[in-house]
Parts: sequence; C-alpha cells; structure tokens
Amino acid sequence: MSVTLVTGAASGIGLATATLLADTAERLILVDRDADALARVALPCTVDLLPGDVADEDFWESAAPYLGGLTHAVVNAGVAGAGAIAGLDFAEWRRILSVNLDGAFLTLRAAMRAIDGAGAIVA
Repeated sequence: MSVTLVTGAASGIGLATATLLADTAERLILVDRDADALARVALPCTVDLLPGDVADEDFWESAAPYLGGLTHAVVNAGVAGAGAIAGLDFAEWRRILSVNLDGAFLTLRAAMRAIDGAGAIVA
C-alpha cells in the first residue's frame, strides 16, 4: 500500500504534488497550517487532512498515529519573507527559519520514524 505524506499541501507546489500523486497513491496524508484551505482539497483517493504547523514538535507528536504505514514523504512546506532583507525585522526572520528549517527537520524526523523498511523522502 502506498501512503504518502505531503506538507504545504493546501496550495501551490504542495497542492499540485498531492493532485499528481492522487492518481497513484492509495492514501495521502496532507499537512498544512491553513485548515480552511486544507479542508477544501478534494482528491480521488483516501486522504487524511492534518491541519498544523510543521515547525511545532507537539504537532508531529500528535500526528504520529496517522503516519502508520508511511511509504513516501514530500517535505514541501515553506514560507518566504516579504521585501528586502534590509527591511526585514528579526521576528519575521526567525519565523521564516522556523518553518523552513525546523519544519523540514521535524517533518523528516517524523517521516523517518514512520517509514518502516523501504520508502522514499523528497526534501
């Protein structure tokens, strides 16, 4: 059984990836912090929607039971800052790093713990 995790799945590249995978995946686990947008995703396969922040370690602890049987993971969630670095405040910089780095680490760790045997992770 093919079970694929996709983060940042409510829009953009994440949604496009999930849409492509829906043709072959038996089950998709879609993660996004935008719960409303995630709820609007409709795909022709079994889908588990997990609204949450990929940079939140507690989120991944609570998500662990849903990751059973995971065979693939697409680590896609990320954010960009608005404007030039000269005008970026430090709090915004920390938010960007939290999602893009901590979020990738936590997603990879959760996926590696869940994938039993052979599998694939795209980061």
